[in-house]
Amino acid sequence: MLRADDLRGLNRLTIDAVAGTVGLVESMHAAITHLPAVLGAPAPRRTRGLTGWIYRRIHDTTRMVGIGVDTSLSLMASLLRAREDEPGAMRCSRP
Repeated sequence: MLRADDLRGLNRLTIDAVAGTVGLVESMHAAITHLPAVLGAPAPRRTRGLTGWIYRRIHDTTRMVGIGVDTSLSLMASLLRAREDEPGAMRCSRP
């Protein structure tokens, strides 16, 4: 059975995976739109202009969703722990 703390960890992994994928896509986008430079200068890793603005909004939104879900799960975990500590609370034995 998953606990709230387990879900928080899963949330963090998911947000990291989304952020990493978006970063990879942005890097590929920047490399594809970059004109070849003299002497093989590396392509930029970030996009600029409207495209860069859109990628920044995606990164910001992903981060904010992650913070919101993590905060909600944190509150839920503390409520569940408090409920378990109440006198007369039903306890389930694990095998």
